[in-house]
Amino acid sequence: MAISTGSKVQVAYIPEVTAGTTPATPQTSVIPYVKFSAELDRNTISDPSRTADNQKRFMSAGSYKTSGSLEVALSHSQYDAFLEASLMGAWTTNVLKVGNTQKYFTFEEFDASVPLSRVFTGVEVDSLKLSIKPDAVVSAVFALMGRATSNGTVSIDTTPTAVLAGKNPMTGALGSLTIDGVAGLVTSLDLSVTNSIKMINTIGSTAVTASTNGAKSITGSLTVLLADSTLYNKFIANTTAALVFVISDGTNTYTFSVPKCGITKANASADSPDERVLSLDFEALFDNTLGAIMSITRT
Repeated sequence: MAISTGSKVQVAYIPEVTAGTTPATPQTSVIPYVKFSAELDRNTISDPSRTADNQKRFMSAGSYKTSGSLEVALSHSQYDAFLEASLMGAWTTNVLKVGNTQKYFTFEEFDASVPLSRVFTGVEVDSLKLSIKPDAVVSAVFALMGRATSNGTVSIDTTPTAVLAGKNPMTGALGSLTIDGVAGLVTSLDLSVTNSIKMINTIGSTAVTASTNGAKSITGSLTVLLADSTLYNKFIANTTAALVFVISDGTNTYTFSVPKCGITKANASADSPDERVLSLDFEALFDNTLGAIMSITRT
């Protein structure tokens, strides 16, 4: 008897036209991943009544949704659909800006050795977390929320589109970063995009009826070698900064532009005998010139 091993599991996706409905003849695209953790998230209906023997007699399945995450080593073009869904925008002449249009996917996790196909429909990107360090690949974690899941023994697409060839992971060592146009001595950068997706259930069905997105926020943190007081003074004076950072695989690049960052926290404590750093938290604000709070340009 064959047993399932994680190293043999294939993850593929396809955009949906109608939320929660896989296209009739799906042509899925396989993606490389570090971790894929989507699962059925189902509530339980329980009877609170008591009897003299103090034993429970009723339990039933309630409303459900799916949730989980897709963690990847970010590479050029491979995950552009998910970057688009994260920002709720659309790539236009290689530029993606923050928008307000929800996008939906079908994901399939397929293990041919069992065989087992798990299909997740109506999946949206609830949030994106980027982590950039000089000595590591760029990590991207897409938090996922979906409407339903099903399983079978046959893949929904027996001839999926293969992983894009020749796409190496991007690293912080090959990029650049400027703050107000000046090269920053940044040792780490974390960026989070939050869409506040909510799955809605209604009386008469255990299935998800609709989904909404709440207030969008883009926040982040920087660790900067303390060379002068410029950034700390911005925090004290409550003035904004323009952040531009580039990540690269040596050939291709993504340029993230956040033209108006409000610094929400600054820590310059000398709590170590080693190099002194300034830790900053920031929040992206709407910029009239850009017409958005952030953009990504791919080259």
